[in-house]
Amino acid sequence: MSPQLQGVLVPHWLLMRDPRVEPFAAKRWVEARGDPDRFIEVSFEWITKNVSFCTDQNCFGQDEFVQMPAETLTSGYGDCDCSALSLVSVLWLRGVPSHMVFGYVGNSSHRWVEAFYKHEWWVFDTTTGGRFLASQALKRGYEKLFEVTPFSVRPSFLPVPLPLP
Repeated sequence: MSPQLQGVLVPHWLLMRDPRVEPFAAKRWVEARGDPDRFIEVSFEWITKNVSFCTDQNCFGQDEFVQMPAETLTSGYGDCDCSALSLVSVLWLRGVPSHMVFGYVGNSSHRWVEAFYKHEWWVFDTTTGGRFLASQALKRGYEKLFEVTPFSVRPSFLPVPLPLP
């Protein structure tokens, strides 16, 4: 018998549309003085310093659970899904091109963010605090499977995003 699931399963792309993160985004935008690159930096730094990693089992008593971005920013904990979702949600509110990546680091499933930063795509790993050029991801052991934005899902081997219903 499988364990009883609590809550509702909602696609990640829908979770990214959490309007309750607007005050957080507005505050970071002011701190960044309206500069998109600086906005990425201050948002990423705040999340990596203030959202502690906690497994779904330890935090929520479930094998898989994803909080809404505003809940992650408020509670201050979550796993890689939660922190990556939060960063993408914040960045999209200010028009910063970005997406959450579903993939693997080594043999472990992992989620991270790629954002257009300093005229190139960069990896922002909200769990480790690491950031580097996306072109170096595979060399660093980051294997991309899917990219998810608030409005599209794209397997990494397709050249254009798949439209969502």
